Amino acid sequence: MKFKKVIFKNFKPYHDEVEIDLFDQDRKKFPISINVGPNAHGKTSISEGIMWCLYGENFSGGTNWDTEWVNDVAINMGKEKGNDEVNMMVELQVEIEGEQYRLIRNGIYDIQKEEKKRKPALKILQDGEPIEQSPVGFINDHFLPVDLMKYYIFDADDMLTLFEQDRKKTIKRTIDRIVGIKDIDNLSETLAKLPQYYENQITEIESKIPGDMTDKLKQRRKEKKRKENAIQDLKEEIDELKDEKNNLFKGDESSRAKQFTKLTEERNELQDKLQDLNEEFLEDQIEGEQLISLMDLFFLNDIINRFENEYEEKAISHGEFESLVNELSSTLNNQFEGIIIDENKPKLIKKLNNKNKIELKDINALNFEEEESTIERSIKNEIRRASPRSEEVCDQFEYYKDKIKSLTRELEGVENDIKNMGETEENRELKRKFKRFQEIEQEIEEKRERISDIERMRDKIASKIEDIENKMDITADRQVEIDKLERKKERANYFKEIIEEAKKEFLDDFLTEVNREASEFLRNTVREEERKRFHSIKVDPNYNFHIKKENGEELSEGKINRVTIQIGLMSFFISMSQYIGKDIPYVIDGMLIRSDPGHDKRMIGQVGEKGEQLIMHMIPGKEYNEATFDWLSSYLNIQNYIYREDVGASEPISYVEKKAPDRVIEFSF
Repeated sequence: MKFKKVIFKNFKPYHDEVEIDLFDQDRKKFPISINVGPNAHGKTSISEGIMWCLYGENFSGGTNWDTEWVNDVAINMGKEKGNDEVNMMVELQVEIEGEQYRLIRNGIYDIQKEEKKRKPALKILQDGEPIEQSPVGFINDHFLPVDLMKYYIFDADDMLTLFEQDRKKTIKRTIDRIVGIKDIDNLSETLAKLPQYYENQITEIESKIPGDMTDKLKQRRKEKKRKENAIQDLKEEIDELKDEKNNLFKGDESSRAKQFTKLTEERNELQDKLQDLNEEFLEDQIEGEQLISLMDLFFLNDIINRFENEYEEKAISHGEFESLVNELSSTLNNQFEGIIIDENKPKLIKKLNNKNKIELKDINALNFEEEESTIERSIKNEIRRASPRSEEVCDQFEYYKDKIKSLTRELEGVENDIKNMGETEENRELKRKFKRFQEIEQEIEEKRERISDIERMRDKIASKIEDIENKMDITADRQVEIDKLERKKERANYFKEIIEEAKKEFLDDFLTEVNREASEFLRNTVREEERKRFHSIKVDPNYNFHIKKENGEELSEGKINRVTIQIGLMSFFISMSQYIGKDIPYVIDGMLIRSDPGHDKRMIGQVGEKGEQLIMHMIPGKEYNEATFDWLSSYLNIQNYIYREDVGASEPISYVEKKAPDRVIEFSF
């Protein structure tokens, strides 16, 4: 897309009809057009005019365009001539995929009432005829929503000022506009309110049930809800800690950081393998029965070895031996899974019910000996007689135990390497990060344990709620209605979780890509000797903006001047617009106001290399001079000189004079 020309009539400082060329097809290989003039001469009005032409009142704020944007001279002349109205018009001529279009928006101002006469209308012409598509549809197809277009048409200095007022808020608003996170947040908030809405309906139904159980039920449900909220809060805290952990070393290209990251990835992979093995163990079957249900045989095998270690050097009577063998054998058919010897007295171990989750670490704690004693063989024979599957069960458990031991030893080695890196690191910033990484993991583990405790309490409350509900006299119709509301509650929570997870994943992918592009833009803009110091930009999921050194160390605010901050913001803005992927020209005001010629040249060069049309508004002396022209001339498509003239008592009028692109503009003021 190319912006070819903009025409103003009675728009802000432009009286009558003023044409401003923005692109010369004969110089199409040159991507940059500039509008040069002092402050308050009409440069910003060009940007505003383009936006008003595209979006009308959606850009102008709805009602203020009539009093603030209609040219004062035109209004005064209209009054003198006795006219009833003034026509304000902006026409933008664009080229889209080789086709030429004229976008024309008119606004009628009522001189007597001093207000707009009607809503400004847009028409779009091609070859002098209105296009078949509606103007709104055309704008939607080829441009962006008005908030997003502000990342193609903007004032760089205003951007810096807003950022300095509230960094986090500005970055959040910027990202929200680009990716629509605000809409996702609104949807998530709405879904979060639904469960309580359905709960209130359930309470209303139950309040009509006779009896004294309703209040008890209501109280229990409140207790359960508090537990669920506490669990959710802890999960959100864990997610924030995970984000912090994942972002500790992002963008850090130092070898030590890469080594640490590689170790943690290896550790995570081993943990995943252990988890997979745990699930495989819990699902394994022997003759149609879950291996977990045959734990008694496995524990007995281990108990035999412990028994042997305890008694093989001691004298034992035949009666004592028979007694112990009988005790072991009986465990195969009752509620116990084995015995332990404590203070020379056998104690029974209760069987685990199906609700208990057996962790592989429990298996790893068991001890099997390769050699068998006479006593051990005798007891095993007794077990075999009672259960012919014992050998198969024990062999299968041995298989899992060997695998878990091997993985655990490997995991312990990696964890030791991670710990040693943190203890031996000399770089203070990396040492701080290593330490914080381990603190975060400890905090996450503590919160998970707390969640488990609260979940147990919640489940007990849920059981009591179920008991109360069973005692209540609820008709079948009412129960059906309650069940429907319960299912709606579950669905609302389910969709909320999906949305939150999708938001998290998308935002992480988005920031990874934009941070990478912005970092490259920053490095290519600053001086070569500064690239190690101003090496990367990182905006995290909490909307914090960072500039980092090559070693990953974050620069404090006091060590970053306004020039570098503005370059960083420009890098982030342009990288986000690149992420959108729309072929729309940039129109930027004050882009070079704070940087030096070297920064200017490198920044403009990057934009030029990407092939986009760039239209810049520049202040003579500050941004535009002979030195600027020396390097900028190799990119120039068009130069326009904007100036103002007084016309008596009225406001000054702005004029535009097209200048040769191969000669520096000379100023007489």
